[in-house]
Amino acid sequence: AGIGGGDFDEMSRGRGRAIKRAKRSAAASVPVMAQKRSAAFGSVAEVQEAEVTETGDFCIFESATPVSIDARRSAVIPVFQTDLDESSAVLHYRESNHAERPFQSIRFKNTTEHSLGRGVCTVYDETTYVGTCILPATKPDADAMLPHALETSVRVRKKVKPQKNRRVAIRVSEGVGYESHHQTAKSQYLINGSRKKSMPFILDHDWQLHDADVTIRLKRDNVDPIELKPKELKHASRIEFELLPNDKLEITVVETKVSKSRFNLTGKNPDHGALRIDWLTRNVIEVNDELASDPAVRRCIEIQTEFDQKETEIKDAGSEIERLTSRQDRLRKNIKSGGSEKQTARFQKDLGKSEDAIVELEEVQLPKLKEELKDLKLKLFKSLKKLALEWKE
Repeated sequence: AGIGGGDFDEMSRGRGRAIKRAKRSAAASVPVMAQKRSAAFGSVAEVQEAEVTETGDFCIFESATPVSIDARRSAVIPVFQTDLDESSAVLHYRESNHAERPFQSIRFKNTTEHSLGRGVCTVYDETTYVGTCILPATKPDADAMLPHALETSVRVRKKVKPQKNRRVAIRVSEGVGYESHHQTAKSQYLINGSRKKSMPFILDHDWQLHDADVTIRLKRDNVDPIELKPKELKHASRIEFELLPNDKLEITVVETKVSKSRFNLTGKNPDHGALRIDWLTRNVIEVNDELASDPAVRRCIEIQTEFDQKETEIKDAGSEIERLTSRQDRLRKNIKSGGSEKQTARFQKDLGKSEDAIVELEEVQLPKLKEELKDLKLKLFKSLKKLALEWKE
């Protein structure tokens, strides 16, 4: 490997092994060069390697021999050299990198004893330049994918099916409702290749469902499908297989997940929180005939119906009080404006009747209705607390 910029000089050109460059010298960040292995090259020239010092996440290389570089010139300075026996060329596809094409990539593993910092990596196939990429910071034994050129002989078409979500279980206990839903997400990758040689292929599938079970199937024409076991990344599944000459195949990824949720039907007591009978109506009465016929469920619904009717009566009583109050205001204005004694007497009589009706509503009927509503709320609270149901698909 070498530090500096410019052309790949004679010191590096004759090597037949992958060559990489470190991130930093004592003063600056530097790029990385890599070269694919070829049996046509001779042995690697011996160079005097620099001393390496680990400093945090990067290394300092101190050259044993001083080197001078003229202004407006560049050079490759030998720092260290190593064989990359555990690195290989692959095709790598990820939709976020390119929607239809994989990249020619180097599956890189840092087999040195020191960390390599982030830097530019130039890739050669024998003596032919084939691309440039960014080598991320890699610690010893760490892996990295180095995409350096778009592969135009392979096309990937991705299809995403609409997600499915169905309820598979309901449970009600002590005023709490529990639901379980089975979610399914399906993706298909149709891969067509016209390459004349086989090559390892890596497909990174970004999850649609977090923490889901993933099953993967590979299907070629006239061949029985096979199951593939993925490697789990942070937010994706890595699928590896061999792309054959002039290959045509389909990768199907199915993600399945059971999610659970809970819903409080009651609070700690009748006056603490709402009584959510609407959850029971939506999720039991309107959906499941078996649970909807349960006597305890029917009793809760009946109490809720009475409760709703009582609230309507209280609301109607309040509206009647407002109507009578408005009528009293109009009668007082009529009395004040004057008129015949007969009209004034009739207005005063109507004013008294309105007042009697308001008193009856405010002091008798409304307190009675509110007390009945309170009793119904307590009954509903107790019924919901006692309710115990369970259903599974």
